[in-house]
Amino acid sequence: MSLNFKKTLNSVDLYLIAINLIPIWGVWFMGWNAHLIFVIYCLESIIAGIYTILKLWISVFFKNRSPIQQSKTSNKIKVLTALFLSLFFCFHFGLFIFVQLSIFFGIIGKINGVPISIKSLMFNFFEIIPLYAQLFLLSYFISYGISFLKNFIADGAYKTKDTSAIMISPYKRIFVQQFLVIFGAVVLLLDKSGKFIIFIFALVKIWFDVFVDYQQLLNSSSEKDSTNK
Repeated sequence: MSLNFKKTLNSVDLYLIAINLIPIWGVWFMGWNAHLIFVIYCLESIIAGIYTILKLWISVFFKNRSPIQQSKTSNKIKVLTALFLSLFFCFHFGLFIFVQLSIFFGIIGKINGVPISIKSLMFNFFEIIPLYAQLFLLSYFISYGISFLKNFIADGAYKTKDTSAIMISPYKRIFVQQFLVIFGAVVLLLDKSGKFIIFIFALVKIWFDVFVDYQQLLNSSSEKDSTNK
């Protein structure tokens, strides 16, 4: 499978570049904890999952919408369909995130001398994650929101995109990200400051987040599947 690359960048891409450069500035010049930044990279997967569920519900209700499909019965079916797809995605994607976080926390063990786990992160999020890391996470939530509004709503993708393609869409990007995060956790054991790995990771993440055209990649895969059928 060959990668497809974008020939032009839009405003969302430029915003992503800026966001991904922030950790370099923070870790190198502001004394940010590189371990915490990698925790945020892990949590980015959850943001991708949230927007995927939102896309599923919108697509189920509005794809190829016609007046004939507006009966109460069809609406009930749509609700059940959206609910089933959401629960299935939450279980599968959630398991994926759980494994990633477990491996990452198992490698780094502690942050600022305090043991960290999925449970402690869930119940003591604001105590563990400082304000700068919370704002960094929020910036990712905003970037996904901008992309959602521009590429899914404004461009009309919600009217035509298959729910199967929507469910698959976060995986190819997240596979790359999770491999890099776990690799980064190993490097952090050797480079306590994290300056080197943050610099490399941010540049690689920009490359895959911005310059790789995942949409074209998914379209190509769909076309191949249709041809094989």
